Amino acid sequence: MGKQRERYEAWFARWRGIRTAEEEAAVFAFADAYDAAVESGKLSSEHLMTVVNAASSPRALLWMNSTELLGDLAVRWEAAAQAVAEMFTSRQSHIRFAALCCLLPMTSIEVADSLLRSGLTDKSSRVRWKAAQKIGIFERKKMLPELESAFLRETNAKARAETELNLRLLRDGYIVKPNASSGFDVTVRIKNGISSSYVTEETMHSKGIDVIVADLRAR
Repeated sequence: MGKQRERYEAWFARWRGIRTAEEEAAVFAFADAYDAAVESGKLSSEHLMTVVNAASSPRALLWMNSTELLGDLAVRWEAAAQAVAEMFTSRQSHIRFAALCCLLPMTSIEVADSLLRSGLTDKSSRVRWKAAQKIGIFERKKMLPELESAFLRETNAKARAETELNLRLLRDGYIVKPNASSGFDVTVRIKNGISSSYVTEETMHSKGIDVIVADLRAR
């Protein structure tokens, strides 16, 4: 039994959430397909399509748990990377969104950058904010001009907020806002996400923002 299969069997044994027998079987299917590829060192077209179909599903239980696995396969095999790129050509926005979810820091630059740039101008606001988020996570500073343009033309509230957040963190390295009572709230990107911390006026004046940001990132 593979590691992913063991992981999901243990998860289902603990989880009391609602799911159908069909969904549970589909989860085991893509877990087995991933395990077979990784353990054998060979990615068959059948195993690839099993994971791609799960990642393309509108069912949250499937796509939320399979996109990261497909992303890992895309790092290991060119065929999987091209499958992710093909997902992004779908007319269904949830599949294009899932394709962006598959992108990882080690994904082929050519594939990732193409999808991210296209994502910023996608007709779906959900796809647009996911592209902006990934650009921020990957710290693609070369895409700052595209990100700035995307922010200026964005009209959807959620997509605009997400684009602004990632634009400011990527461009400036931090976001400083006055706290409601006193002092400041400083937001920085850290290894596993984004962190905001309260900083007193005294600390801000004595240390300076560059030292404070470095300290926050080192935590």
